Amino acid sequence: MRVIGVTGGIGSGKTTVCNILRRLGCDIFSADLAAKALQERDPDIIAGIKALFGEDSYTGTMPNRKKLPKLLSKTLKN
Repeated sequence: MRVIGVTGGIGSGKTTVCNILRRLGCDIFSADLAAKALQERDPDIIAGIKALFGEDSYTGTMPNRKKLPKLLSKTLKN
């Protein structure tokens, strides 16, 4: 079995390539989707994110994806 990694910058066509590979019968693993799922379900990861960025980083049980980049930027400046 071959394993192929698809990498690239924003807007470089990673999703398009993966969609083509999927249509050709390849199994696709999306690290982005896996990371998002962990941020929503894993208690240790949720606690770690809240410890780093504060309670505002979550709205209820969901990561506040609009606020997190701002909180990250603020944390990196400090």
